[in-house]
Amino acid sequence: MKKYNINENRIQYSTFMDVGCFAFGNGFDFVIKDKCTQNNFSYSETPYSYNTNEECELTGGERNFIVDDYEVYSVQF
Repeated sequence: MKKYNINENRIQYSTFMDVGCFAFGNGFDFVIKDKCTQNNFSYSETPYSYNTNEECELTGGERNFIVDDYEVYSVQF
């Protein structure tokens, strides 16, 4: 697993949540759509907010993808 840093001027856009999707980054660098294990509507369009070297680097060069498995964490302060 590799860590991708967000550009300093994009921190306010690090995450976004709406009905049917969860997104990371301004320009939606990485988007997980509803029913992500059943369809390929989830996508990546980098680099906007995160420091990546190539377009769609987060998903191995493919724009759309199907999620095999995921984990959810809750951070409390």
